[in-house]
Parts: sequence; structure tokens; C-alpha cells
Amino acid sequence: MVATLGLAACGSDSDTIEYSNLQAVHASSDAPLANVWINDKPSLTNVDYGVGSGYVKLREGMNSIQVDVQL
Repeated sequence: MVATLGLAACGSDSDTIEYSNLQAVHASSDAPLANVWINDKPSLTNVDYGVGSGYVKLREGMNSIQVDVQL
């Protein structure tokens, strides 16, 4: 399965909390449904081929992203 994830962020020197936007796209026609976990929580479930998520807002810093498929 090919997982395509896109992140967009802007840098600055301010003390405000910064965010990035994450979008997941299921681009493998022969792969089963997929789930996307962000920071050990299910964020997107049963994502099918050809489906892209909306943007998910993530705080700056370390984030854990895991994609698994339903076999």
C-alpha cells in the first residue's frame, strides 16, 4: 500500500502556538480500507481507494502518524 501524507506549515518567531495541516489520500487501487492514527488515536477510519481526507490540524512539534490496513 502506498500512503501519501502531506504536511504544510509556516515558521515564525512568535510565542503563539503554531499548527500544521495533514491530509491523507488512499492512492492504492489494490489495497484494502485504511485507518490513520495520529498520536495513538484513530483519526480517519475505513478510508477507501480514491478518497482523500479533509485537513487535520496538528500542533507543532513531535506527532506520531501510523497508517494500517484492514486485512
